[in-house]
Amino acid sequence: MYKSAEKEIRRGLSLPARFILGSVSAIFGIGMIMLPISVETAFYSNAFGIFFLIISLACFTKGKFRQFVGSLMGCSLFLISILYLYSEIATGPLFFERRSEPSVLNAVCFLVAFGIPGISYAAKVQFGRRSHKKQVEPSPFASLDSGQGAAPLRRATRRQRKQKRSGIRRRVGEVF
Repeated sequence: MYKSAEKEIRRGLSLPARFILGSVSAIFGIGMIMLPISVETAFYSNAFGIFFLIISLACFTKGKFRQFVGSLMGCSLFLISILYLYSEIATGPLFFERRSEPSVLNAVCFLVAFGIPGISYAAKVQFGRRSHKKQVEPSPFASLDSGQGAAPLRRATRRQRKQKRSGIRRRVGEVF
């Protein structure tokens, strides 16, 4: 089950999903940057807009550049989660009265849910310096397989695809 899930994750988003996500995030990014706001919150609004544009860039690119952009997103999520945890330790309450209020526990949950997976992705793809031939984009399920991680997915050669098609044609011809 984990191997089939990892295979789907490595395949990535489909073209329509990447197009929709990339377009919407580009619109939001441009909107956040162009939005007229006060001077006090301009930095945060622009940073959020740039993050949306990075997501859009990752949706519309492929290969090592996508890995590099994904690593930038992963590192920024880790940095944001560390800063959030630091600010809550310095000023915030340890626990919350309501779940929606900021607290140290919420900051730890954010770090575990977003920060650690982000930095682990950046470490695995080495900011796009890892070759595609050695390993395709890693998956969070790789450690759950056989203890050694999953074997890299390899794209079938033209010859292999042609042999597969001819085998299917022969079998279809035998049936009819």
